[in-house]
Amino acid sequence: MDQDTTKRVIRYYEDLWYQKSGVFKPKLIKLLPAPLLMEICYDLNAVPLYSSLVFRQLPEPFLRRLSLAMCHQFYLPGDIVYNHNQNKSFMICITNGVLELLSDEDDESPMISFGKGTCIGEISLVFNIPARCTVKAANYVECQILNHTDFIKLMITYPDISAQIRKEMLERITRSHSRKVLTKAALSLNVYASKDQKKSSIKCLKDKLRFMQGFSDNANLINDDELDDHCLDLYILSEHIKKRTKPFTCVNASFPWILEANCHLVKYWQLFMLLIVFYICLVYPFFIGFKREFPGGMFFYTEICIAISLMLNVIMSVVTAVRTKKKYIKNFVGILNYRMNTLGFYMDLVALIPFEYIVTIHTSVGYLDTYRNHLFYLCKGIKLCLVWRISSFFEELEKKLLLNTIVVKIAKYCVYIALLCYWSGVILYMESCFVNRCSQHSWFARSLIWEDQRRGIMSTKTKTAFLEVIITIDKFMKENNMHPAIKSRIMAFYELQWQYNSGVELTDESWLKKTVVPAELRKKVLHQARFKTLTSIRFFQVKNKAYIHTLTETARDIILPPGEIVYYGGTTTRELYIIESGYCLVTSKTREGRERVIGPGNHLGLLVLLYGVPAVSTIITLTHCKLISIGHFAYTSALNLFPDMKEHEGLLTPEELHSIEQQAKSQNTDAYLKHYNVFVSRRLTTILTNVLQDFFNDSFINVKEYYRRNNESYIKSFQQFKILNNISPYLLMPIAIKPDGVFLKTWSLIRVIAAYILSLLIPIVVSMAPACGIFNIAIVVIEAFCYIDIYLMLHVAYYGSKNQLIYHPYLTAKNYLTRSFVIDLLTCFPWYLFWKLFIPKHNENHTDEDHNVNPHLYHCILRMVNILQIYKLYAVFWAESIGALKRAYLMSVVQFLLLTLFFLNLYASILITISCRFIVAYDQDDFERRLENLGGPFMDTVFNPGGNMVCNLGSWIDSANIFKDQYLTPKKVYLLSYYWSAASFTGAGFGDITAQDTAHMLLSICINIHGVLFFGYVYARIASLKAMADQVITKFQENLKHIDLFLTREKVPFVLKKSIIDYWKYQWKRTGGWSHQKILGKLHANLNEDAVLYMYEKTLREIPLFEDVEYSFFRAFAKKLRERYFQKGCMIMRSNEVIKNMYIIYRGKVDIITEDNEVEACMGPGGIFGNIKGASKYLTMSNVYASRNLDLLYIEGHEFFTLLKSYPTVLRKVKYSVDSAPKDYVLPTILSARTSRELETFPLTYEVDEEDENDEIEPNIFLESPDKSIAESHGSRSIASGYSGDYISAITLICMPHRYFSKVYLRRRDFLANLPISYLAFAVNLNPGVQNALFCYLRTPQLFRITYLFTYRQHRKISIGSANLLLKLTTIAIWASILSHVNACLFFKLSCLTPVHCTSSNWMSKPELNLRAKYAEVLHPCRLVILGLLISEMSALITAHSSSRIAYDEGINELRDGLRDTDLSDHQMNKMWDYVRELWSRQQGRQMPKLVTKLPFRLRCQVMQAVYGSHIRESVIFSKTDDDFKRMLCMWLRHCVFFPGNYIVQCGDADQCIYFIHRGEVEVLTVHPNLTESIYDILGPEDCFGVAQGLFVGVAHHFSFRARTVVDIVYLKLDEWKYLLDFYPKSAKLVRRKVENVYLAI
Repeated sequence: MDQDTTKRVIRYYEDLWYQKSGVFKPKLIKLLPAPLLMEICYDLNAVPLYSSLVFRQLPEPFLRRLSLAMCHQFYLPGDIVYNHNQNKSFMICITNGVLELLSDEDDESPMISFGKGTCIGEISLVFNIPARCTVKAANYVECQILNHTDFIKLMITYPDISAQIRKEMLERITRSHSRKVLTKAALSLNVYASKDQKKSSIKCLKDKLRFMQGFSDNANLINDDELDDHCLDLYILSEHIKKRTKPFTCVNASFPWILEANCHLVKYWQLFMLLIVFYICLVYPFFIGFKREFPGGMFFYTEICIAISLMLNVIMSVVTAVRTKKKYIKNFVGILNYRMNTLGFYMDLVALIPFEYIVTIHTSVGYLDTYRNHLFYLCKGIKLCLVWRISSFFEELEKKLLLNTIVVKIAKYCVYIALLCYWSGVILYMESCFVNRCSQHSWFARSLIWEDQRRGIMSTKTKTAFLEVIITIDKFMKENNMHPAIKSRIMAFYELQWQYNSGVELTDESWLKKTVVPAELRKKVLHQARFKTLTSIRFFQVKNKAYIHTLTETARDIILPPGEIVYYGGTTTRELYIIESGYCLVTSKTREGRERVIGPGNHLGLLVLLYGVPAVSTIITLTHCKLISIGHFAYTSALNLFPDMKEHEGLLTPEELHSIEQQAKSQNTDAYLKHYNVFVSRRLTTILTNVLQDFFNDSFINVKEYYRRNNESYIKSFQQFKILNNISPYLLMPIAIKPDGVFLKTWSLIRVIAAYILSLLIPIVVSMAPACGIFNIAIVVIEAFCYIDIYLMLHVAYYGSKNQLIYHPYLTAKNYLTRSFVIDLLTCFPWYLFWKLFIPKHNENHTDEDHNVNPHLYHCILRMVNILQIYKLYAVFWAESIGALKRAYLMSVVQFLLLTLFFLNLYASILITISCRFIVAYDQDDFERRLENLGGPFMDTVFNPGGNMVCNLGSWIDSANIFKDQYLTPKKVYLLSYYWSAASFTGAGFGDITAQDTAHMLLSICINIHGVLFFGYVYARIASLKAMADQVITKFQENLKHIDLFLTREKVPFVLKKSIIDYWKYQWKRTGGWSHQKILGKLHANLNEDAVLYMYEKTLREIPLFEDVEYSFFRAFAKKLRERYFQKGCMIMRSNEVIKNMYIIYRGKVDIITEDNEVEACMGPGGIFGNIKGASKYLTMSNVYASRNLDLLYIEGHEFFTLLKSYPTVLRKVKYSVDSAPKDYVLPTILSARTSRELETFPLTYEVDEEDENDEIEPNIFLESPDKSIAESHGSRSIASGYSGDYISAITLICMPHRYFSKVYLRRRDFLANLPISYLAFAVNLNPGVQNALFCYLRTPQLFRITYLFTYRQHRKISIGSANLLLKLTTIAIWASILSHVNACLFFKLSCLTPVHCTSSNWMSKPELNLRAKYAEVLHPCRLVILGLLISEMSALITAHSSSRIAYDEGINELRDGLRDTDLSDHQMNKMWDYVRELWSRQQGRQMPKLVTKLPFRLRCQVMQAVYGSHIRESVIFSKTDDDFKRMLCMWLRHCVFFPGNYIVQCGDADQCIYFIHRGEVEVLTVHPNLTESIYDILGPEDCFGVAQGLFVGVAHHFSFRARTVVDIVYLKLDEWKYLLDFYPKSAKLVRRKVENVYLAI
């Protein structure tokens, strides 16, 4: 994109965020009932509508209805509203801002500007008239827009008003024509004639408008201006807006000078104030709390500066203009008023007042009062109230759109926590030591350390959304036994989407949403992106520019990985692909069998798109490719707009087309299967040929060899580069490493492990110097490894801008040097050698003897720089491959565990370095001599030949009376410091080891704060991952809960309720809440077809209709099929009902029952029934029941027949088959000869749970059709729906292996957990005490039984209805209690390993054993991680279980923000707010549960009939009609709830609805013009109103209806059920007769 467009798009979003809080169209607005919605919209649109001449005098009810069709839009300065000569398609009413009309001569200079209250483009609602000039936004413009199409749709209901508007428009047009026809005066060249020269019409218009709007009083131009006086009211003149390129500093030239809100001066001033606030926050508390005085000198002058700055600041804030969402306040009084209403302004004022002088003003006291003295300084602390500036600064930063919010948040919390700890410390100190002596019992005397905790950082949204997609796809493919080749292709596709743009398009968060970005800008962006690519095709070169615009808007981008098949030869995809970047291979099976490579700018499938002929060749991508695809639908819809572009018709003769088809036919079946097996066969060959050779070929590219083959010189190729071109061929190896090869992956892993080990070893070696000589070799080896790594990285090939692999050594080296080389070098560089060169003497207080034991180079403190290599650990976990994404939960646990160990080790080492030294001596005297040389008081210690750790007297280790030994070894000191850092890092420490001096104090504060932030982040991260993994199941459960509540409230019969809940539970069990449409629909066309075809092809082949049908038909057909699952005994279809779908049996059987309950036929897999005639709606003839558990595929009948039109041979077969069918079903090939009564006796369904996907199925079980082996069936979860088999007696069942034995893991676990080895203890000849102990120890394997808890929970997870919340909570409780119990037992066991230990004093008091530190070191990190998992489980659970409430909350807040920013009046706002809040408490925020609308047709019919059927049965109009008609009518009842005071209908509305009152009372009333009311009647349950209005178009209501209590209203909308009258003519007659009576009565 060019810079300018990018900037505009970004600015558009920034403005959307600033002006509209990021809400453009609130999603939840659909929830509001129509009358309330109309009131809200009318409130917003009344003023704009009155600015239009046409709508001004129309009745209010009509305007209320019209305002629903209007939508809000905003334009940024410079956006174009209409282009010159472009068709206007909407009317625009300005509510804020200024629009300019540009001169039609240059389309740049503005002729006239119009402001708020102007209405432009009225005429476009009726006529298609091109714009006379370009209209452009001069500044930020908000307006209400009425689209031509919406207006036309609405006017069908109001024919009279429509005619009136049309007439008025025609009058205008005739008036303007008649004025133009008037004779024009001849042009005179007389010099003196200028006085009488006529002004231009635009000048006249301006003068006239100025006069009418009171800007001027020049009335002498009334007669000669030829303007249409009637229309002048449409326009409100505005002054031209001055354009600025740079921000000004002052708004006005005269005094008082007001500064611009965002000029540089103001920005810098705010930053300066921020610095001052930081200074005050850090320096003042220190001098007030600890020093009790303010020093002179520099500090004194700073104080004066601060006082002056604060005064200036108040002046600045009063003279800076204020920009709010709606207004820009530029006058002094306005600004002052605004500031007086903000808290910050008063804070600034308070900070100005010198309280210290006011408080201590009485000096009569003679002696020096310490209290008063301190009070003086304390009052200076009032300036700390300026801290509000810091929080407002962070708020502003968070509001900025393109900043990295996570970084801002982390910075914010760090600053907050640091200030909080610091201030709390000051306050605590002052509390105990307010006067100079500290009080006795204060904390300070007992020196406890206090700290604060905070947590919570959420990970980014796209990643989690994408992760959810990946997890479900993985699950879906497992359950459908997807072919490995297709599986790897789907994963590769998704992996690439993630790398390319974080999978934004897949998670539906595309930035170019149609609603938000203005059409012009969107067109411009897409046009820029695709115009060049499209016009590179000759076919599109000479076209109309607008036509290409339309195509660029509807095209799609497709990103494909290498080796993906774009389409197969012989298929008809009806899509045109243009390669934007990357290369593809074209293979075709013609006689030559040639292959060719095509690159950017080529196109594929043009003839397929234009004529629907099959493709001739198969296209496979060679590199990563970006294709632009234009679908058939997009192409034809563009042609409809520009009919003169139909050039392709008749270019090719039928013979030519036929020959192409023949050529494509040769591409058929085997081509498909070949491509399936290509991947698999490749894998096999690798095993057979030389593995090593393949490893090299897969990992490296021999560049020299490549040049030799092309007869070019490798050395000479370097001459084309500038820098170091002479020596680089000799420095670099002539190979390149493939970026996706095996070698690089393995190497990277080893490199990370090396970096991690190095980061652990270096701190230990440095802190223990010179003790740990054993690690020297390891460290040297690893460092060498790091240097080799840097050299190797210079050779890694990379992908260039056009997706080509670049592998010339010079270029790969250059690429690495410009990327991560610097960081790698800095973290690996041997800084200690460098230091030694410049300062050879430095020895860090080590003696020469120390250096004899271990040379200085190994423990130089500068080595610590190299531990920064730990960043490699992050790099590995952030390499967002999909493999890692799938295991994100496990990965993050591992990552955080490793990081925790690293930090603990680092802190332990720092602690030792600060306070301990290692000394090796020959004998006692030598030892004492060395101690004296070191200086400093040390702890008492005894000489130890193995070396002593000597620690400072009074240090932390001295105060820790844990080790009672005479001397300390390095191991013990390390253990102790590790124990202390673990305790501090994960909490506040146990208090048994405490810091004793400032350095240690600072270290422990750092550790505590770091620990809190780190673990807060860890827990939040893990919790967010957990919550997301369960999202699908939680949503489904919430929906199930809603439908359950609904059915209970409506008192639905128990049997029906049970069957509905069972239906949904069965759906969940079978699908896990996903359908292949949802999952595979996002893939590109070809891969989608491959996957779906693989699932359904077998079934489709069994259908007699589709025998020997071409492949390409199956591909297109399978993609459109959807699945439905029914349990045995369900009614699928009933006769005499109107349906759309055609059903195909995929598994299971159905019985077709006659009206007198006899079985007419029985169909198995492959049978078809339902709407097989291809009408859009169809009246059924048969009753169909599921005689087994049943899986159906369905497709809309007319959609099926539309598809068939492209395949005439199939269409003929289907037509013949359908016409010869007796009713509306076609039997499959193989029919079961037995009747369904015989079938009843067989055992029922065989469901497979999640655990046994790998069941071995006995081959001798009866199969339904000869060629359908069950093991091959790739269905969803259950392997087959029903077996017929003989009874098996219970005894044989017990002897036969149990079902669960199919899982090896379960078998082994049970064996282990129940093996009675403990009794062996009694077989051994030992004394009884030891025997008992051994008996206990041998029982440990039985602890494995704990895993039964897991198995139970997994089982419960599948059955969706179980009380999941309770189950999860109990699981967590059980785990927590078991963990603490096991921990306690272990702790006790450590002191009492054998009966002997137990009798002597144990670890509580025994110094020799001392297992406490070891225990803590081992268990602390583990305990923490487990605790973290428990916490995150809990928080995930809470998030999940309130997910729908949170979502609703977000939704209604978004609705509120959206309406508030469009200036809705407070009264309507409160009404809306009350409604949505009540709706949640009564109906969980839904008018109707989601799952009711998703039920299959028959079940939904039953539910609606049970709940609302009584209204139809007892209605005056429908009571006598057929039962079938009444049943179908119930389907179209809609439900809406109203709260007291809400209008249901207002007088004058015409909405074609019949209303039935289900519950509650409704008032019938009229509101008079003087706002008094007359109530005529009160209607109760079972009453109905609006009958005539609901049966005729355009009949208005005469009364208003208002809810008196909470009312449940059920209504029928005419448009939705009208079609039923065509299918039930008898009922239609009855209805018409009744209606005429009703209408006459009215």
